[in-house]
Amino acid sequence: MADTAAFVQQLLLAKVSCEFHLFERGVHDMALADETSASKPEDVNAEAARWVELAAAWLALDGSPEAYEI
Repeated sequence: MADTAAFVQQLLLAKVSCEFHLFERGVHDMALADETSASKPEDVNAEAARWVELAAAWLALDGSPEAYEI
């Protein structure tokens, strides 16, 4: 997590548009974190599954929301 935080900090210092979400539970590589993509039951995580919606909303900030609808 420290590497990710340092990376985000450098993006912000360079004035690169970014958004960072750290979820309390879950591991990296949970795919969509829902029933459709979980390889094991513990990979289903409703909170972490929001990353798809959050990513689409962030991408839509460029003015092309229709390109990123979920």
